Formats: sequence, C-alpha cells, structure tokens
Amino acid sequence: METKLTQKDIKIYPWIRGYILTCQNQNTVLFATARTPEREELFKWVGPIVKDKKSVIISKKSKNIKTNTIKDLKKYRIGTIKEDVAGQLLRKEGLEESIIPSVDIKINLTRLSRSLPLQIF
Repeated sequence: METKLTQKDIKIYPWIRGYILTCQNQNTVLFATARTPEREELFKWVGPIVKDKKSVIISKKSKNIKTNTIKDLKKYRIGTIKEDVAGQLLRKEGLEESIIPSVDIKINLTRLSRSLPLQIF
C-alpha cells in the first residue's frame, strides 16, 4: 500500500499517548503493541510483526534475583510501561501491588541505576 504521507507527517509520542490517540482517532497507527484478546476489537491489525510473546525482566546482576514462577515476583517492585501488556499480565496474576507504571522505560532504568528497589518487567 502506498501513501502520500512524508516523514514530516509522522509524529512520535510516548507509547501510552500513542495508544490513547490510536484508540480515539481514525487513520492513526500504533507501532508496536501486543495483540491480546482484550485489544482484538480495538484495532485493525496488520502483522504479526513479531510472534514472540515473551517479556523481559531486568535487574542489577549484583541483586542475584532468582525466580521460578511469576508469583515469585510478588516480593519485588516492578516497573512497567503504563498500560503495556506486561503490566496487564502481571495484574491478572495478582501482582497489582508490585507494579510501578511509568510512561517511559528511561524513567524505570534511571530508578534502577539509582539502586531503588525496582525491577523492570
């Protein structure tokens, strides 16, 4: 499909703002978001672009964190991107109290680098 749009027509926003704008406005594209049953009817989907459904946990190596199940994460504070699928999945698993949502992963990484008790999921 071709378009007459130019690079100047493309606007880049933090993920949560792009998600909200895409939900509220026609002719808006969100790149990228996880396809979940809850989101299925919200968008016209193109793809999948990536089929891997894994999320990543990052912590300082010196913390020596070991987990066997998602419930093991309950004892940690977990930084997520606001409304991202990782946070939604953690809420479904009963980890609501552990989640610290943010609009930007850089904020979470800054918290981690300052040795605050925060892990990134």
